Amino acid sequence: ISGTPAGPVGDSTVVVDFRDIAGKLATTTIRIRVQPSTGIGGGDVQVTLRWTGPADLDLQVMDPAGEEINYAKAASASGGTPDHDANADCNGPADDDNAVETVFWPSGGAPAGSYLPFVHVWAVCAGPLEWQMTARRNGAVILEQSGSGDSPSYPFSLGASAGRAASVVSAPSRSYPPK
Repeated sequence: ISGTPAGPVGDSTVVVDFRDIAGKLATTTIRIRVQPSTGIGGGDVQVTLRWTGPADLDLQVMDPAGEEINYAKAASASGGTPDHDANADCNGPADDDNAVETVFWPSGGAPAGSYLPFVHVWAVCAGPLEWQMTARRNGAVILEQSGSGDSPSYPFSLGASAGRAASVVSAPSRSYPPK
């Protein structure tokens, strides 16, 4: 499959029809993930925040040790790494149509335990605040949330007892360093 996306970065569904030599037809729906040209990181745990418009939203993820990974931290002790700070400080149209931020742990590097991702609005920048957050564990989608503005945290786990968390908790209270 190849082509040039006409829309923003995100997940899209595609219906694929297969016809064999005898003319029998089988149909399936697949999900294709369109990534920005710079690429985004992935691995054992990957949390991605997407939005359209000039707002400066920030993805924050607390790892099992309670360390917060965000735009101000190149990497955590647990190996969590943010990819970049989209629309940083209302930087103009560079990311407006495809704003995406990801925090990820490489394959074989994520610690077992609970993760708490959440969204923080750094600046409105005269833009919409609607966002979509997706968490993946070993490539499989385990959490999909959408919202507007600051969010609560959406806990999930990695490890022997890993399962989708049933509750949402308040986002941790933090002071944020200047950009």
